[in-house]
Amino acid sequence: MNKYLILFLVLVIILCSMNNNIEKFETKIINQINLQTPKIIHQTWKNYDLPENYNRWSKRCKKIHKDFKYIIWSDEDNLNFIKKEYPWFLKTYNSYDKNIKRVDAVRYFYLYHYGGIYMDMDFECLKNLTPLLNNKAIFGYQDKSNSIANAFMISPPKHPLFKKIIYSLDKYKHLYVLDATGPGLLTKMINNYDGNDIEVLDMPLIYTHSWNQKKNICEDKKIQECIDKFPDSYTTTYWTASWQNE
Repeated sequence: MNKYLILFLVLVIILCSMNNNIEKFETKIINQINLQTPKIIHQTWKNYDLPENYNRWSKRCKKIHKDFKYIIWSDEDNLNFIKKEYPWFLKTYNSYDKNIKRVDAVRYFYLYHYGGIYMDMDFECLKNLTPLLNNKAIFGYQDKSNSIANAFMISPPKHPLFKKIIYSLDKYKHLYVLDATGPGLLTKMINNYDGNDIEVLDMPLIYTHSWNQKKNICEDKKIQECIDKFPDSYTTTYWTASWQNE
């Protein structure tokens, strides 16, 4: 074998090893800093003119979390955020064939950059989420198949899992929505993550019922019945699946 080729291969091995060690060192430093999840709630919609039900549900969450910062991100805000803070991702962001992929992707960037709580617009808060805020990333199982939805996520800023996710998005951009940016991707990334700084909560703590469940569910405008039925749950979602109308 050519000696220059051998030298090149050795250098590649060394660089790969260094990169792996740097990543482990960075994770160790972040864990030592023990970053806490800030009291921020992120939600996103096409614009600031929310449909009546989304506006009503978000107002309830804000009422329960008066000491939280609440941010509603429009599509324009999302684009400007990526342009300013993560310009290296802009090409992938603009290349997505469906807007829901952009909406899915940007939420991972919110949590990596700022930390806090992300929840879809069709969530309603049942009680205060402060007990879930610590130095871990928190998710919830959305059905009995152990699929983990990206409709509700909690994280401190700069969490290593979210770094892995945002740097993996380009690789999966051509797949169907669920596997490119949604629950399929998130479930895979979590299952392949070996850190001890994440937690996936069982139903019904975050998701009181699965998307296709017909009985024993929470119904809109019957919030007290939902609270009585699921006293340990923090939130419920009405699974409006608005993205399917694109």
